[in-house]
Amino acid sequence: MQYVYSLLSGLLFGIGYGLLGLKSPAPPLIALAGLLGMLGGDQLVTQLKAHLAARNAPAAVSAPASTSSTPTPTPIVAAQRDAGADDQPKS
Repeated sequence: MQYVYSLLSGLLFGIGYGLLGLKSPAPPLIALAGLLGMLGGDQLVTQLKAHLAARNAPAAVSAPASTSSTPTPTPIVAAQRDAGADDQPKS
């Protein structure tokens, strides 16, 4: 959005300079085209570096999916289960 504001303010000042008959302090159009090319090249290199870095990054290893049909007990359930095992008489 900042670029739109910048473009609109430049356009507004350009209209003002034109109405007052003043010479614009902006560089010639050929210089602006060169600057645009420099910005485009810089963005291209930045995007290419990010793409190559993502491509060469090691893949994240995820945990294997559980094949058991019974859910894993929560720590509280496991603690209650283990506490109950000690209360049973040994044979």
